[in-house]
Amino acid sequence: MDDIAADTKMKHIVAEEYVTALQQHYPDLAWTQTATRLLEAHPFDYGAEGRYEKPTQRANDGITGWITHSFGPQGYNISRVYKGLLCGKSPIDLWLYAACLWELKPRTVIELGSLQGGSALWLADQATAMGLDCEVHSFDLLSKAVSPRARHPSLHFHQVDLKRLESLQVGLLKELPHPWLVIDDAHVNVLNVLSVLRQFMQAGDYFVKEDSDGLGTTTQNAEYLSLAESLGFYVDRIYADGFGFNVTTARNTWFTLLPGCDVHVHDPKALSDMTWEELT
Repeated sequence: MDDIAADTKMKHIVAEEYVTALQQHYPDLAWTQTATRLLEAHPFDYGAEGRYEKPTQRANDGITGWITHSFGPQGYNISRVYKGLLCGKSPIDLWLYAACLWELKPRTVIELGSLQGGSALWLADQATAMGLDCEVHSFDLLSKAVSPRARHPSLHFHQVDLKRLESLQVGLLKELPHPWLVIDDAHVNVLNVLSVLRQFMQAGDYFVKEDSDGLGTTTQNAEYLSLAESLGFYVDRIYADGFGFNVTTARNTWFTLLPGCDVHVHDPKALSDMTWEELT
């Protein structure tokens, strides 16, 4: 086993590029320090020590083992990438997104939270493979950390500070064709983000709030769901419960608007800044 690991050519991917970009463009950000420590603790390496195990050495803790270990201390690893780019989506959510793309056939996908660009590229590739007329727009505060390798003719990256929603390109949002599939993986100012985007959405559009399974307190999650209901959203059980009740990172937050939904106008003074993950 040691000989196999020693003889394997080291093929570093993804994380070094991402962390280097953070260090170059955002050296004072807390997330930069966190990402640096994560890379040091868990190097992204095809030849990393311990990659290969004998079958009889592996623990078998039952059918739920993949759930308990998939999001454990190893964090992102080489299996959670797409085309060599960080992709922070769960395998179940990727399957659900593929099904939603095919059913909805969105003209526009809006992603909040780009990371390195892997998930946005996956969405663009999936839409192209399905023959959809669809553009993907991905927004992030740390847009300079998106890899130059995340490129596709229908993929566009934008810089935005979701704490200051006036930085959203309202003119662009008004022009983007429907139906929309909106994916919020940013966890910043979540109430106002939902309200602001809702005023541009139409019946048949989808809004998916990821990581409602683990971020935010119970009270915050209840407030978020109450707001969504007041804005006219319904949960689509086909996706929320597609693999079992709430077996998705978007627990109770696969939202859609039904025909006859009211027009919504965002009130910037009505909602607090509820942020589930701080970058600064």
